[in-house]
Amino acid sequence: MPGYIFWDLETTGLTAFAVPVQAAFTWVDDDLVIQDEVVLHGRVPQHVVPAPDAMLVTSFTPDQLEAARFSHLDMATAIARLLASWTPATMIGFNSLKFDEEVLRTTFHQALLPPYLTSGTGFRRADVLPMVRTLAQIRPSAISIPKLGGKPVYRLGEVCRANGIALGEDEAHDASNDVRATIALFRLMRQRAPDLVADMMENAHKSGAIRRLS
Repeated sequence: MPGYIFWDLETTGLTAFAVPVQAAFTWVDDDLVIQDEVVLHGRVPQHVVPAPDAMLVTSFTPDQLEAARFSHLDMATAIARLLASWTPATMIGFNSLKFDEEVLRTTFHQALLPPYLTSGTGFRRADVLPMVRTLAQIRPSAISIPKLGGKPVYRLGEVCRANGIALGEDEAHDASNDVRATIALFRLMRQRAPDLVADMMENAHKSGAIRRLS
């Protein structure tokens, strides 16, 4: 059954060479009804030193990272098998195209798994963050964007709270909580601007962009 895979990674840092320590994947149908949820926790490889700032953000302790169920290799393998079992689907995250996808690609490459799995047959890819930015510019009545010092703030927690979606500071940066908040935000966007969101979702696969350009 085609649907959407909403996902999020919590990692050891903010570069593409960080490794995931928590990964959450929620498979929903076309009506955004949850069909399955998986949360994985992985140990940090011995050659990787987590960035202190990242650990402060995610609140993971060294003991928790050492006690995680999966090794880095086992976690990468589990993610690849999970995605393969849920295809065809559209993968959606928040800032996923510029960050989570890069981390996952590097993780797959290190584990000798197909690094471009999510770009292959059966998958489409979308990102709620640029969709939120587009709505804010083209249809500002459809989305409330908070401001700090007069500048718009597009962090997931702030945007969610500005639009009545519960995601407290103590709940954010947990992959499972972030995934559920992203689903709620996407649902809200579809309700308030269904035509514009549908147009943007056409770009989730290169064939849609090609049709538009043609």
